[in-house]
Amino acid sequence: MKKVLKINLVGAIFFLLVCIMGGQDYVMADNYPETVTIVGAVNGVDGITINWKAANGAKTYIVYRKSGSGNWYPVETKATGTSYVDKTCTGGTKYVYTVRGENEAGLSPSFDAKGVSAVRTKVSVPETVTLVSAVNGVDGININWKAANGAKTYIVYRKSGSGNWYPVETKATGTSYVDKTCTGGTKYVYTVRGENEAGLSPSFDAKGISIIRKMIINQEEWETPIL
Repeated sequence: MKKVLKINLVGAIFFLLVCIMGGQDYVMADNYPETVTIVGAVNGVDGITINWKAANGAKTYIVYRKSGSGNWYPVETKATGTSYVDKTCTGGTKYVYTVRGENEAGLSPSFDAKGVSAVRTKVSVPETVTLVSAVNGVDGININWKAANGAKTYIVYRKSGSGNWYPVETKATGTSYVDKTCTGGTKYVYTVRGENEAGLSPSFDAKGISIIRKMIINQEEWETPIL
């Protein structure tokens, strides 16, 4: 009986020593990050952007990639946010990505083995914008155009007389814009270019669409005389 108690006492002392002299790391060894939930992979100008949700316990993330029947290998080992842009991918190739969280205890024990896939394609600049009309309104001149493929925003340009084009709006998100800075009796010419991550549409309607600013009073048009 004394021998059993002695053994138990030695074991208890050993356990206490482990806790005191570094056992804290031992106790925390099971606190691995949770499995990372991957949101998606999207093509961009610089490469493929991989997005995921923050995993409990993760301090950094390792992003893995594979193609074809190849094995997973890390393309980023210290990601600190919830996204990463893979700039080393090749156009026309299909890639699969997955992510694991990491902290002092180690890597998340499981991961999304299926991953998310994306084929690397280059983002093209928007097509040329087709102008529709320029109409006088109460607040100003309303410029309208058709949506251009690839455009995320639009830049509206204006000129008068023999002047040069200059932007009156640089982040239009729809297919119309009201120019409230125009002056009554002045003839203006407008044109529009689309824009996305790759840049501006390479061409635009250089002729534009012209209109003389008229004042609208009580739904009736009154043309300001040209002096």
